[in-house]
Amino acid sequence: MTEAMYSVTVTGQVQSGRDAPSVWERVAQLLKLDAIAFSERVLARVPVTLKAVPREAAERQLEALTSCGAEAVMLEEGDAPRLWVRMRQGTRGPLSVAYVRHALAAGQLAADTQACAQDAQQWRSLREWMPAPGAPAPMAPREMPASAPAAAASDAPLQLLPTKFEYPGLHAGFWLRFLAYLIDTLALWVPLSIVDVVLMIPLGGRPEQVGATLFSVYATNFLLMLVYFALFESSPLQATPGKLALGLRVTDECGRRIGFWRALGRFVGKLFSGLILCMGYVMAGFTERKQALHDVLAGCLVVRKTPLAAWRADPGAPPLPRTGLPGWAIGLIVVGVSLVPLSILAAIAIPAYQQYVVRSQVAEGANLAFAPREAVARFMRDKDRPPEDNATLGLPAPTSITGRYVAEVKVDYGDVTVRYGEHAASVVRDRHLLYTPELSHGVVVWKCLSPDLPRKYLPRSCR
Repeated sequence: MTEAMYSVTVTGQVQSGRDAPSVWERVAQLLKLDAIAFSERVLARVPVTLKAVPREAAERQLEALTSCGAEAVMLEEGDAPRLWVRMRQGTRGPLSVAYVRHALAAGQLAADTQACAQDAQQWRSLREWMPAPGAPAPMAPREMPASAPAAAASDAPLQLLPTKFEYPGLHAGFWLRFLAYLIDTLALWVPLSIVDVVLMIPLGGRPEQVGATLFSVYATNFLLMLVYFALFESSPLQATPGKLALGLRVTDECGRRIGFWRALGRFVGKLFSGLILCMGYVMAGFTERKQALHDVLAGCLVVRKTPLAAWRADPGAPPLPRTGLPGWAIGLIVVGVSLVPLSILAAIAIPAYQQYVVRSQVAEGANLAFAPREAVARFMRDKDRPPEDNATLGLPAPTSITGRYVAEVKVDYGDVTVRYGEHAASVVRDRHLLYTPELSHGVVVWKCLSPDLPRKYLPRSCR
């Protein structure tokens, strides 16, 4: 004879006088689920029937749930399929037929409530599913702690999160998201700066490599930010550190965790949000689910953690009251406070960068003068006298030895003079870098100076 199977149904209610958040926290620990999994697999579906087990195991489940403060019902389960039930403005379950009959008899469910078998697609009223309810009496719970197995994982029909009009306070607006992005930017500033410095080191004295180096810097920064956002937003945290600090989560349109590739696509979509004069970001301020363009493209939402958990627990309950300053006010305060250190950093970094640019332009002249200097040194060692001009050395005309910032390189009786052109910075334009040779015992020694360039811009060998 086959042993009868029993199942326990978590009703979604807590015992009188018990604190609901602490009760559900204990139940989540009992079922060995983290907060997010418990919210998605249990709270968002209550009432929900656990897996059918032998009577003794079901009694232990019931006792454990009761000791946590949750209300639960234990009933004998037959061979009928589990049912999904539409109630509380959502889809709940799966529920055993025995519990559904019990709920009908207790007046907790109406006969015209729509239900669907777990492995079917057709929705019918409970009256059609069970024309003669005849609910068995539930077994009374007993007080004795024990462990319970996790709820059976089954996929419920998907339900889109409500709009900002249906559930105010659920979706994160433009200013709150801007503040989270600002926090992430500040968090990334130090590591990205270190990477940029490392990539810029090989550029010293090679201005012709500026374009390629800057491209590698921008590409590396983009890839690091892409990995940062995609990994954090697809992780169990569902948020970057900036969003975590403000209690935000990135989800799909049903409130579920997104995968890595969708998170990757969401970040790439930010390029489109920025290309249209950043209007893609501004969309978060007026779309019905506060989605920016990249959210729409990736099918994502940015929501507040606490209202999301409250909506999952009971979609029919009124929204949680808003507390604290609005997002735009917090954003303005943080931006204002951030301007002080950013201004200090800018005051230090901008002049340093400008000086670096000027030195790179001057270094181009030093590089272009290298070949003429070698030619002069060979000529003086061979002839024991300085060459008159470029032609004497077989070099191109002075105005033919040019660069982006150099107008000419001229040899005049051994002296090699670099003149900078109109594309150079104003402090360098039409100024000169001069190399003067001295022949001593067959060795040519060069002296480097400038009659009109500030000393701080000269190459290190010329200072």
